[in-house]
Amino acid sequence: MNINYLNTVKKMLLTQSKNVMKVNFEINNYNDVLKEFKKFKIKKNNENFLISNIFSFHLNNNNHILLYHKKYYDNCLLLCKINNIYKYILIPCNNIIFDKEIVATYS
Repeated sequence: MNINYLNTVKKMLLTQSKNVMKVNFEINNYNDVLKEFKKFKIKKNNENFLISNIFSFHLNNNNHILLYHKKYYDNCLLLCKINNIYKYILIPCNNIIFDKEIVATYS
């Protein structure tokens, strides 16, 4: 991953999120999110309406980050799409641990 991409990610994360929502998306680990997104890219559908909308946004829009936090985890998964390049990054949550699953959008 090049430094320009990481700098863009950092710059986006340092801004106020555009949207934060609680999601009902129970998974065992963050790899499950990536597996679900991979399936979504093929089927263009997910049985969970909200997850389907989130994945559709990620697929059809550019230059954004979806931050997914699994309940009680001490890290977050970033689903980044910058200049039409997808990257997935695991970052620490700096001791902020939520008691619910959330998705935040940054652009």
